[in-house]
Amino acid sequence: MVERPSKLSKNEFFDLLAALFSSLSSCFRLMTGTVFSKNKRIVAAGYNGPPAGIPNCEEVGHRMIDGHCITIHGEKNAEMNALTDLNGGTSHTIGTPCIDCVNTLLQAGITRIRYIGSYNNSKGKEYIEELCCLKGVPIIQVGTDGSYTLGLLRRVIDRLRGEGGIFHGLPDECFDFRQNEENLPKQLC
Repeated sequence: MVERPSKLSKNEFFDLLAALFSSLSSCFRLMTGTVFSKNKRIVAAGYNGPPAGIPNCEEVGHRMIDGHCITIHGEKNAEMNALTDLNGGTSHTIGTPCIDCVNTLLQAGITRIRYIGSYNNSKGKEYIEELCCLKGVPIIQVGTDGSYTLGLLRRVIDRLRGEGGIFHGLPDECFDFRQNEENLPKQLC
């Protein structure tokens, strides 16, 4: 019997979901997404972008104030989308959270902050660890670049290539993502 790759931990799964939500962002200065989890369940998700119905960065360019785009941050969108209170929850975010978002997370009762990668233009970056420490909230950088997330994605794909998985039986060429879609066999991939 072939050994199936292990499942992601809940934290790894939520981290990967934050990356998937970031793909919905239209702000190419930093495509960010956030997932809030509580009691091992998703309670909210969001990504950065303008208010609904307002043209986005891809459509009209960046509208900037003091070197920052005016989009709503992923953390704030996730908070507005929350299905329940966030007290005792964990934030999983792409990029270093800014000071405003950290303040919002702490005030909402988030008790752990995980972030992937970094964003050098994060407003108030020099204070976020101090604030979290004062509140007793761990802030954990789980990956310094995209390699952490890519590793998670590879594990998921490998697991789903096994028996019972959605990708089971597909030929190896389907998983060479360097090829463009036109070069892949249409009937198989």
